Order: sequence, then C-alpha cells, then structure tokens
Amino acid sequence: MKLRLIFCLSLLCFAIWFGPVARAQESGLVVGEIDFPENVWGKQVLPFDVTNNTPELKFLTVETDITFEDSYINPRRLLHSNFVVPPETTERLTPQLEIPSNYGQMTLWVRIYDVIDTLDDLALGTRVFEQPFRVRLRAPEGIVPYFQEKITLPPLAGNYGLMDNEFARLLPILLSEGKSLSEIAVMAETDTAFVRDLAGRMVTLRYLQATGSGYAPVAAVIPQGFALEGRALADSLANQLADALTANFGERRRLIDSLAAAGRMKDDSTNFYQGTTVLYRPYPLTAGLCLWRELGEGFIGQGQPFRILATTDPCRPNLGPYMYLVQGGDFYNGTHLYDARIVKATLEMRFGDQIPEVECFAGFERKMRLNENTDWAYSREYAPETFLIDTGLTYPVVRALTARARDLLGPALTELGALAARHGQSAVTGGHRYWFWNLIATRTLARLIETGSLTREGNGQFKLIEKTK
Repeated sequence: MKLRLIFCLSLLCFAIWFGPVARAQESGLVVGEIDFPENVWGKQVLPFDVTNNTPELKFLTVETDITFEDSYINPRRLLHSNFVVPPETTERLTPQLEIPSNYGQMTLWVRIYDVIDTLDDLALGTRVFEQPFRVRLRAPEGIVPYFQEKITLPPLAGNYGLMDNEFARLLPILLSEGKSLSEIAVMAETDTAFVRDLAGRMVTLRYLQATGSGYAPVAAVIPQGFALEGRALADSLANQLADALTANFGERRRLIDSLAAAGRMKDDSTNFYQGTTVLYRPYPLTAGLCLWRELGEGFIGQGQPFRILATTDPCRPNLGPYMYLVQGGDFYNGTHLYDARIVKATLEMRFGDQIPEVECFAGFERKMRLNENTDWAYSREYAPETFLIDTGLTYPVVRALTARARDLLGPALTELGALAARHGQSAVTGGHRYWFWNLIATRTLARLIETGSLTREGNGQFKLIEKTK
C-alpha cells in the first residue's frame, strides 16, 4: 500500500523547462519524459529513459535535489546516482530520491551531468539537463492542531538528519499520548510501514524504546503546558542564580591578587600560555566555566561527564539520552551551545551564547563520521575566541564564584521533578535536565547583562582548552 499524502499540484509549476532539454539534445543526449515521483514519503527511484546518440560512452550523474518552503522546518535531500550509457543506445536510468516526511511547498530538481568519470566532482562535469517539479503537501486535518506551535530540539539537533522534518518530530509526541503506530498512520494519512520504519530508526538512536504494546519515547517530551511552567520556573531560578553569582564577583580580583602574591601566577592578563587569561575576562569565565563547566555539567550529568556531541557531529546528530522535544517554539528553549569533548587527551569546551550555524559539506550523507573543517564547519561569523586554561589556577576561582550558586542546584532538580510529575511524567531524564538547564543558563546570563553585572564580549563564542601538564 502506498503512502498517501494530500498533494495539491500546480500545473504551471509542474511544467518542463524546455531550454535545458534542448541542451541535452545538443550534447547528443535525449532525455525521455520524467513522470512526477510517487506520492510517498521516504526513498524511491525515479525511472526515465536517456538515449545516447553519439559514438562515445557517456558517464552520467543524476542529481535529485528536494527542498521545502513555507514550513517551520525546511529539510533538504540531495542525492547523486551514477550511470553509464553506451553509444547509440537507450538506457533506463533509475536515480534515487528521498522525500522527507514534511509538509509545505516542496520543490524537486532533477539535474543530469555529463562527466568524464562518475567519481569526479560535479564541478568538473557539464550540466546537460534540469527539470523542476513543484508540489504543495498539505497536513491532514488530524495533524494540523499539533502544528499550531512548532516543536524545537536541543542545539544543533534538528538542522540535519532524521529529526529535520515535521512528522519525525511529531512522532514521539503522538506516542507519548498513547497512540499506536496504526492510529498515527491514519492521522497522517500515510502507511503504517513507513511509521514503523521511522520508529525503528528512532529506537536505534535511543529516542524511542519498543514496549510490549508498541513504542514509547525515551527522549524527553515536553508539551506546551509543561514548557510554559518550566519557563516560568527557569526565570525564577535564573534570578536567584544571577544574584548568587553577582554576590561573589568581587572575589575574582581578590583571588587573582592572592594567587599572584603567593607566586603561583603572574598578574598578566595577556599571558595566553600561563592559562589564566580567562580570569581577566568575566564574560567567558562566567558563561563558559561557571555556568556550564562547573554548574551545568553537574546538574545535567548527575555525576557523569556531559559530553553530548563527543561521539557524533552536527550534520547527523545522535544525542541519545539527552534528546528532548519541546512544543511552543523558541521561547521555551535555551540558546546556549556547550560542547565538551576529549581531543588528544585534552578537554576542549566550546561555549556559545547563541547556537552557531553549521555548514555540512557536499557528500556528508555518505560519510561514516564527520570531522570539523573537513566534512563540516561552523560559519565564520561564529568563530570562537580561544583560551588556554590552567585548571590548578582557574578552577579555585571558579569554585569561589559559584559557591552560593551550587546550593541552588538541588532545589532546582527537585522543582523539575515536581513539574514533571504534575504533567504525568514519572521520571526526569537527561533530556529534561539538559532542556531545563539551558533555559536557566540562558536566562541567568541575560539577567547578568541586564543588571550590568556582566558585559557581553565579542560574538559570544569561546573555546576553552584545559592546559595539560
């Protein structure tokens, strides 16, 4: 049974572009009629004929490029399929494409490149054909109420990969309401097999778990009522936390003087290699080391290191036990990025008071593991300022600055547990703690700036590297 969606076709947009077809004929290639793909979500093939009227062997790469507009998530799927067409021959090509489970205005471009070798970069080939298809995918009535407020995810978790589309984000929420896969398929007017496959992929990522009666979320599901109360609670705790930090800020200068007088460090704000420069920079000291390294890791990890992106990458994130989905939009989600990982036996922490944009380089979908600056990179405007950290000198200062603040962590966790219980959730997971702490930290830092206790520095992006002995 095919996955039936409500499609609204525009005949004007469905037309073939005849200019590119002529170019294909001029190259000795004739492209047959391309039918619109099946009205389904997921992977499929798009068969059509190509005739090679030349005496030469033709190496062709077919690109299928799907994008969305008019949705709060606009996923993209770019796939390449390679073919060889012998001289004076007609071949049936079967390029692959993937339609994300999304709603809104979808555009599919089919492009054909004449290349010297199918392993070559497409930039070395010649585009000989292109044809657009445009279609609007409308959400069924049963789904529409769930999209009155957008569903947001942890930082860097929803730009690419499995969760970059509307239906994937909705599935754990529907399951949390006790709905079965078949009921969800009926609501979405799609096929149960597709929903089951999607659920299975989420089990692999530890976002769902199989139960005796179906599937249930492992990721924290935070409906709007929960989010509304959680935001109010986070604001209250942030005010207390900001007051506690502000009360200790005067200790920073005294401790620097004490360490210098004891001969443990030179009172030099420019000595990068001494590992104490951050002590002279209140903003990264407070935001990166106090709020996240000292307080946040303890609150979220509960005794375990918080290394959320250490074994994954922003282009195909797998957040495991720290995944969450929150209804209500950005107002109910924090804006901080904290990424701590071990690099060559050294702890490196990246902090950003805004979530940086990430560029995933072409072909990342086919890679096993992506590395920064080779397969992906942060946009240049988010380049971090780097600090070397001597832990023996800086962390005594950090602990002094956070002394009163640490007393607030236990009550905050208790409040979060009570909030979850009021909304029928029996356990507080790493996803709940991550969501709640990002809200608290975001609001605390904003409060410190509003009161003049801190001044934002640079672009708000910092890399903190613990100095090895």
